[in-house]
Amino acid sequence: MTLQADNSAESFLRRHAFWVFYGIAVAIASAVVVANQFVDTSEALPKYWAFLESNNLYGNLISLIRFSAEEPFWAWSGRIFAAAPTIAAVIVVLLIAGWPGLRHLLSRLKPWRNGVGWKQGLRVYAAMALIYAAMIGFFNTLVAHFGEPDELSTYFSILGGVPLAVYATLFLGTLIDEGGTLEELGWRGFALPELLNRMINPLVASIVLGVLWWLWHFPREIPILLGEGSLFDTLYRGSYWRFAMAQLSFVSLTVALSIVCTYTFNLTGGSALSAIIIHGGTNALAKSSASYMSGFSLDFPTDPRGILVILIAIIVMLAAGPRLGQGTRPDPAVPRT
Repeated sequence: MTLQADNSAESFLRRHAFWVFYGIAVAIASAVVVANQFVDTSEALPKYWAFLESNNLYGNLISLIRFSAEEPFWAWSGRIFAAAPTIAAVIVVLLIAGWPGLRHLLSRLKPWRNGVGWKQGLRVYAAMALIYAAMIGFFNTLVAHFGEPDELSTYFSILGGVPLAVYATLFLGTLIDEGGTLEELGWRGFALPELLNRMINPLVASIVLGVLWWLWHFPREIPILLGEGSLFDTLYRGSYWRFAMAQLSFVSLTVALSIVCTYTFNLTGGSALSAIIIHGGTNALAKSSASYMSGFSLDFPTDPRGILVILIAIIVMLAAGPRLGQGTRPDPAVPRT
């Protein structure tokens, strides 16, 4: 009877693994948001911005760790929020397949896997590096063109001062961003292979995951949207229209990023590392430059990062089609034991 019950529970978890994972990820993120309502963290984000400015830093895991001494609850709860998809993936694979399942999940941190050779793997990462270097140059040009002289000086000071240091800092930023580093083993290590094995093609799976990825972020917006504090005025100038446009911009970004990440995931045999680099790199570009382009404004719902990522996603779709580089079906998110 116990064996049958265990088999039934495992069977249920396997059939509904994606939604169990997603429910846990949303629950963790929502719990963090609720917990923050019981601790006065209303000034934490402005203090973090001031901390970054006064120390010539931009937002990443290292600067967040340094800020932990000033606002430990806010800083640590933010890391738990970001890690929610990875925590959820670890829980689900342990429940279904135990330690072999966890080893399988962690194998997705390899740069290439599942029969992909080192030559193909290096070609993929070399192409990613070239595209990212071009994006860094584009963002530097934007800051130089749209920023004030003091903004340009501060921007380059934060990133190392000289061109080579700027590139080195932003390449390192691909691996120390809290979003890419903490989230992606969940989204691309677990959720994507689940959807790829269940949906009609990788493009549809990517769009679905992109929308759900955006929706998972939404709990953090609710206190800002409903509150009467300064954050709503600071972030959205007190305008619900700007809030709606910001959400439209963000969901277009998550869908486009999801398409690009699926493409590199397929080309590397199911490596989540490629997605960590892409997610982390685009965040590093946006976070390091956001405050230093006072002359840049757009009347439609996107930003320079969004424009670039959407264009890259369109090129990927045109070049690779709806299969996004997929050959055979990927290995499952949770192996049979």
